[in-house]
Amino acid sequence: MDKAQQEQKCCCSLVAIQRVEVVSHLLLQMTLHFNIYYSFPWMLSLIIGLELKFSFLLSHYKYVTVAVYVILFTVEMLRLYLGYEGNLREKVAELAGFWLLTVLQLLLVLYLVVNVNTVLLPLEFAVNGPLLFFLFVQIVTGFRSLQLMIQAQKVKYHISLLKFGQSLQNIEKLDQFDLN
Repeated sequence: MDKAQQEQKCCCSLVAIQRVEVVSHLLLQMTLHFNIYYSFPWMLSLIIGLELKFSFLLSHYKYVTVAVYVILFTVEMLRLYLGYEGNLREKVAELAGFWLLTVLQLLLVLYLVVNVNTVLLPLEFAVNGPLLFFLFVQIVTGFRSLQLMIQAQKVKYHISLLKFGQSLQNIEKLDQFDLN
């Protein structure tokens, strides 16, 4: 491939990249939006459920359950903030933190639902069901969004190298990205 063809290919790739402005994931953003409105009634119902079942718990499960609830509430608020920040502003670090906290949140909620020693109330079972759905969808869409965002950031990085005077000898590396 001669130099003129490489420059033409580079210009076409730059035009294709500049057309794609937003990489944020719509389904992830929708589930985050609905999850924010759902999280406050979810937290309130878990606190009511803890108050109702606290006297029936074994002594060591009282401490464990309270600790899990405190971690759940803290992680939920931080997770939703990082999800919004990472998805809308296309920040890879925040989105990766959101994804990891979502996995942690899923494990903690499954612990509360599956463990028979935590005395599962029907109220808790009912409110944790939709949250588990949100978490599963957010894990899948968050991972896909993270992959697309990393790919877009790599392409932006390579383009910035080309704009700042780097040679066109590595233009073939741009071919590995799906730009169309």
